[in-house]
Amino acid sequence: MLGDWMRGTELVLPAKAIDSDGEDFGGRRLGLIKLGGHSSGDLALLDEATGTLIAGDLVFHDRAPSTPTADIARWRTSLAALAALPHQGLIPGHGAFDPSGGNAIAQTRGWLDWLEDALTGAVGAGLDMVNAGNIAIPERFAGLAAARYELQRSVSHLYPALEARMLP
Repeated sequence: MLGDWMRGTELVLPAKAIDSDGEDFGGRRLGLIKLGGHSSGDLALLDEATGTLIAGDLVFHDRAPSTPTADIARWRTSLAALAALPHQGLIPGHGAFDPSGGNAIAQTRGWLDWLEDALTGAVGAGLDMVNAGNIAIPERFAGLAAARYELQRSVSHLYPALEARMLP
């Protein structure tokens, strides 16, 4: 499916379960924060020496979040947990370093809130998936990389369950 992009790439499965809240790597202590929402097993890392939070795909910065296996409610809970951590900067799964540590979390949360409300409204209005994928993106998100693409992908991921829940 991905052609040459993945040629020679081998999947390496985890060899060890995470059973502690921290680990030493080369003399550096990293806090291990087990979360979920973007996927069922998200892991964030907190560099205790610098206060740098490595948020993985729980946080996107200046890029629309992707939702192939998302649990939006759980993702919100994880974002709240990350926001509550004392950190000095944030490395997102996609996008540039956020020196504030909070802007990227708020942006990701804002997109997820808008996305859920917009798709729920689209189902309620009787839009089919094609039309739902073409709804207007608010100005505050229109400049995010891959915004239209991720909206349309999210429709394909989330819309069937919304329709099943909301329609008779």
